[in-house]
Amino acid sequence: MKITKQLIKKAYDLAKAGFNNKTIYESLDISKSAFYNNKDLMDSIKKARAELREEVSSSLLTNAKTGDTTSLIFLAKRLNLFSEDVQIKLTNPKSALKSLEEVANANISLEHKNSLKSIISDYIKAYEVSELEERISKLEELQQ
Repeated sequence: MKITKQLIKKAYDLAKAGFNNKTIYESLDISKSAFYNNKDLMDSIKKARAELREEVSSSLLTNAKTGDTTSLIFLAKRLNLFSEDVQIKLTNPKSALKSLEEVANANISLEHKNSLKSIISDYIKAYEVSELEERISKLEELQQ
């Protein structure tokens, strides 16, 4: 199927209404590859989504400024307005344990805690692997 200006306009309207890509190319009755390979179509969808984000953001901010509690809470959570900044410094296992304790006690979102915890855990694992490699190398040297 040929992608016409009318089809691009319809895709724009669907994207601006918040529909995902699959719903858009199915509604337009075009193949997935034709959808993703048409630059004009993708640019139109990108523009529509940017405009939608702007409209939603503006509306949300307006509602929050007029005292809409739900909007205020959403923005406060989304922007982390009431959470502290947590700095982690990983130089050795003791610093990693101290960082884990700071993260556990920090006033931050659970999502942020989990991401920091994951970084610290990865550091500890890498440190352990490095230390084990060093021990194995020393044992091999002693056996020779």
